[in-house]
Amino acid sequence: MSPTGHCQLFLTSTLLSPKIAIRHHIERTTCSRYDWGVCQGCVIPPWDQCEGPSPETDMRIRVMRQDHRINDIRLVAIDVDGTLLNSRQELPESAVCMVREVLARGVKVSIISGRPRCGIQAYLEALSLKDPDITSGGAHIYDPQQGRVLEHMPVPRLAAEAVVHRSREYGVAIFFESPEEILYEGDPSILEHTPSVPRGVLRRAKDILVEDGASEPGKITLVGEPEILHRLAEDLGALPVPIHSTSSGPRFLEITRAGVNKGSALRRLAAYMGIPDMFILAVGDSHNDVSMFQFAGRSVAMGNAPLEVRASADLVAPSHDADGLAWVLRKEILEGRA
Repeated sequence: MSPTGHCQLFLTSTLLSPKIAIRHHIERTTCSRYDWGVCQGCVIPPWDQCEGPSPETDMRIRVMRQDHRINDIRLVAIDVDGTLLNSRQELPESAVCMVREVLARGVKVSIISGRPRCGIQAYLEALSLKDPDITSGGAHIYDPQQGRVLEHMPVPRLAAEAVVHRSREYGVAIFFESPEEILYEGDPSILEHTPSVPRGVLRRAKDILVEDGASEPGKITLVGEPEILHRLAEDLGALPVPIHSTSSGPRFLEITRAGVNKGSALRRLAAYMGIPDMFILAVGDSHNDVSMFQFAGRSVAMGNAPLEVRASADLVAPSHDADGLAWVLRKEILEGRA
């Protein structure tokens, strides 16, 4: 097969987005020449079925993979719980200082959180952030400078009903999130396990499906014992409804609309801001952050992240209780721009 056919298509994708192309095209075959892994859903055949790239193309790919330097970062995407905040739900002064220094260097900073927007407002103000933010696990994108919602993709009503009915069978607490408030159904004692939920915007519902404002939540969070949530996640995955599920911790199962996650939202935000993925640094600590790791040109997992999350990132930082975020920003942005 001629390299001007399928291989040329691969080169085009790589030129447009090196890291995405490299990651996307690694799941169907293993190529010892490049030490790539394998590519799912890829229409391009394995390298062993074509002649491979020409020496000139080979060199261009190698150069592009090596030429993404840390001082090229234009946007930092930061998770909140377990990343920006420490285990006591405090915003460390070290993080505040480093974020402000990064902003002063001309780098944009966006919060990318599983919380609803009402749950991050205090941190946006403390950090003096004016760049667009992503909340509810990717369902809500807001531009504070323009004062407008860029995108809101809630869980469809029928899907939300199906999730609630099935979740009640497992006896877990159910939280419906909107940009303005959080409704929950369940025993109030469950709040002991949800310190990240802002109490000022929390409202208990006897029947969450009939409460005002609960028709289409931006995100549904289910809270319970890990083993119960694991079985529930498998059960929900078999439902014929358009949903996506992920975890933000052992006791938390997050449900969003199908196709909605932090990574897909970051992709849309990057397009809106005109920033290529290779110039984005993503920092997070949980399974719901992996999708943005896969999109961003550079990814860093906190030291407190689960093993599989750390394995999915380019770099592992100290934990959130050891000024990990400040370490990331200093190493990846400030030292890189010295």
